[in-house]
Amino acid sequence: MIPDQSNFVMMKTIKLICCLLAFSTFGVVCHAQTKIAIVDLRKVFDDYYKTQAADSTLKDRAGDLEKERKALTDQYQKLTDDYKKALDGAKKQSQEESKSGATRAV
Repeated sequence: MIPDQSNFVMMKTIKLICCLLAFSTFGVVCHAQTKIAIVDLRKVFDDYYKTQAADSTLKDRAGDLEKERKALTDQYQKLTDDYKKALDGAKKQSQEESKSGATRAV
């Protein structure tokens, strides 16, 4: 072998080894960067302390509004019943007056 040729082959081998080493480390680095994380946002949102405080406040407010709605519904029902009784009383009074007026006219 000629000395220049052996030097050339050795340099070529060294370059090949360096390239293989560079590409293999590049593959490891690229592989490490492709991690994927999965996050359960419902759990994160539900467990967040401000969400729990807001839910508690909303449930208290909903309970208060439900009590108020029930009271107003009961009041409405009572007024409706009173109106119907008054209307029936007025009809009966009107019928009695018309009957007594008819007997007087005769």
